[in-house]
Amino acid sequence: MDRYSSTVSGLVCVALTCAVACSGTSGGGGSGSGAGGAAGGGGFSLGGSPSGGVAGSGAAGGSGGTASTGGSGGGAAVPTYVSNTPGASVSEVPTAEVSGLTVVSSNLMSKPSGSQHYQQWIGLLYNGTSKVICYGKVSAKFFDGSGSEVGTHLAFADTPPHQLPSSALTASCLQPGTLGGLYSNGFFNAPLTPSNVATISFEIDGMPYDAVPLHPAAPTFSAVTLTELYGPGSGYWGATGTLTATSTIYNIGIEIYPVAADGLVPDRLGDAHLGTLSAGSSYSFETTTYQGAPALAQMLSFSDFLEGTSTFDVGSSATPQPDTMEDLQALATKATSLEARHAARASARRFHDGVRARFLAARTAAPPAARTAAPPAAR
Repeated sequence: MDRYSSTVSGLVCVALTCAVACSGTSGGGGSGSGAGGAAGGGGFSLGGSPSGGVAGSGAAGGSGGTASTGGSGGGAAVPTYVSNTPGASVSEVPTAEVSGLTVVSSNLMSKPSGSQHYQQWIGLLYNGTSKVICYGKVSAKFFDGSGSEVGTHLAFADTPPHQLPSSALTASCLQPGTLGGLYSNGFFNAPLTPSNVATISFEIDGMPYDAVPLHPAAPTFSAVTLTELYGPGSGYWGATGTLTATSTIYNIGIEIYPVAADGLVPDRLGDAHLGTLSAGSSYSFETTTYQGAPALAQMLSFSDFLEGTSTFDVGSSATPQPDTMEDLQALATKATSLEARHAARASARRFHDGVRARFLAARTAAPPAARTAAPPAAR
């Protein structure tokens, strides 16, 4: 293995050991109190630096089945790389200007979609440099044992909103010692099994700066939690929380990365608020969902926005509304501009709301049968 060869003894941080080895030691990491209680300080932090680094989250409290953001970063070394392709050798090629900007989590998934196969790649990017890195991007390529390319993904990091001197718009930047999210999807002709991935290459680039401030109009997040939005036992997990405006903003996009105890991110969750949010006012959001196990270790929350007042009528849209998940995925894949991304988020929210309404209506009309199993037939 040619990545981290002098410092990393293995690719996979197994769930039980990861919960210990990757947890912050200086912040506490205690459980929250009560159902869906407040997170403890420190908690799981994907490492961080001895002086703090990446903020972590405490464990969920009581029976609520949720985890909250919060806590200060705690004290391990640079995050250990984790992936769902443990047998693959990994090469990482950062440009000289961003040496130390590194992928620390990689989750490659594939499922059939019509005659094709829908791939998602979700990762985390860690800024181990002494600079602020803006517009970090990763070109990830996956190869099987014969050297054939089985997946290729380009992702730009989701980060807290910053402001460069040259523009009033938000800029995607990572402060030293912090994590950003990576997400890419696409359709491929051949199926993919993560265990068959033999080689991975990450080409990493970005723009280094000595100092870049957070955007002065950046809104704040509070009470961000992961919960089963369709009800206990449904297995559909989404994020809820509150976003509060510090200045008047609009076209707000929200990206949430839930991190599991093994360091992997199951999906990027999103929501959009296209209208105006006045300074001091709040917006309660509910994101799209993913199906699977809860990722309760840490929640990374990011936003982007435009300053001022919207002149866009959020009640009308020329964007065709998706009828199926495949339509929604195709719409998201084609979204390259900021406006198109926000429109795709709004479509995802409407699609999500429709699915949720149908799901709840079905549960009400036909409540689940009693769970008591019938006695086995006599043999």
